[in-house]
Parts: sequence; structure tokens; C-alpha cells
Amino acid sequence: MLSRAAAFVTHAGMGGVAAALYYGVPMIAVPFTAEQEFAPRASKTSVRSPDR
Repeated sequence: MLSRAAAFVTHAGMGGVAAALYYGVPMIAVPFTAEQEFAPRASKTSVRSPDR
């Protein structure tokens, strides 16, 4: 389903962030815990997948 999404609102868990990066889907990340703050910051430098 995420492969067909125009955008993804997430709590910034690593699984959801990894899937959004894989499919090149823009994210709105709202982290709830300290460990979830890392994923949105790390994903800022990611690039869109070339096949999307």
C-alpha cells in the first residue's frame, strides 16, 4: 500500500521510515519517543529511489 501513497504520516518508527525511504514516499514524521527522533533526522539526507 505504501508504494501507492502520495505521502506518509508516521510516528517515525524505523520500519515505517525504512519503507517510505524504499518507496520514495515523502513523510511527515511526528516522533513520540527519544529513539524515534533519530529516524527523521537520518532520512533528511536520503535521496528518492530512481525507479519511482
